[in-house]
Amino acid sequence: MKKELHYLDQINRVEAPPYLFTRIQQRIIHLRENRRHPVWAWSVSLSFVALLTLNALVFLQSQKINGTLDTLVETMHLATSNSLYE
Repeated sequence: MKKELHYLDQINRVEAPPYLFTRIQQRIIHLRENRRHPVWAWSVSLSFVALLTLNALVFLQSQKINGTLDTLVETMHLATSNSLYE
């Protein structure tokens, strides 16, 4: 057991590079200064919601139109395929 633990005696203490703490602080300050204003975040998210709502409404409206067209074709007994041998 002492043989395996002998390798642990060779481990040295790691020293941090100089000015590491000040570099970390500067990055934190830089991130705080460059953060977007919350009004921008809200406006972008609301525009995405409005766009998704508009897409859903257009999709639902097209489904209604396709449904009425299918009903019209069925009631008038129109050919729905191009096959001549049916």
